[in-house]
Amino acid sequence: MFIVFSCSLFIVSCNTEEVVTNEIENNVVENQELYRRASNYYLSYSDALFISNQLIDASNMFFDESIDVESTNESELEDKFWIENNEILTNTSERLRLEVDIVKEDFNQFNEIVVNEQKINNAEFLTAIQKSYAVNLLNAANQNDIDELISIKNQFKKDVKHYPELELFNLGIALIEVAEPDLILLLRGSDCNQVGLVAGIMSGVFGMISGAIGGGLTGVVLGLGIGSIPAGGAGAVIGAVVGGLAGFTKGYILGWLGCMIFG
Repeated sequence: MFIVFSCSLFIVSCNTEEVVTNEIENNVVENQELYRRASNYYLSYSDALFISNQLIDASNMFFDESIDVESTNESELEDKFWIENNEILTNTSERLRLEVDIVKEDFNQFNEIVVNEQKINNAEFLTAIQKSYAVNLLNAANQNDIDELISIKNQFKKDVKHYPELELFNLGIALIEVAEPDLILLLRGSDCNQVGLVAGIMSGVFGMISGAIGGGLTGVVLGLGIGSIPAGGAGAVIGAVVGGLAGFTKGYILGWLGCMIFG
């Protein structure tokens, strides 16, 4: 079953008769409105930590030396992983309060867009501080900069108290927090699971940003007219989570396989 975006999936109404005051042009009011309308779908930070722990533990248990890396490939491993760990998707769907469960086949909906700084800055459904964090996270992930990701995570915990719309990035930040001990250990030497984990974090952050942009653009199209920006915000929230899950798994598999094959 695919997650098919519809008006009912979002908090916003697709009724073009909805009243929107002129005050929405004010940045402060606009940010509050975007957050209010999208917040029903935000993954709380405690839920994000729970999902992150589940995902990382499942990955560490699934990928071991008993797998014959010479006779398998990335796609087969990914399919098998999600068959055995479908509970993670069910738990995520429940915590996002979605009407249908996320399934692996949904991943491509949120990862087909090639995201870059320009696309982030052109995303009208993101606030200024969301764009700033998205760009910084993307750059750190692209550069495999572990220290910078940890620094962003630490600053996020301060800023989110004043800018609740930053909760859009809860899953990616939670993944960094849960993986932080292994991220630091990687600098001193590592095994293949740690290599896979670091690759998963980098890819998960990238997937979260890509998913946010892809989901947001879909929401804008479906929202229509005056409902397009809030709908884009809600789509970005869902896309960020699904994209983060997909990106983490793909990155972990590639990192782990590369380590197992080439050492």
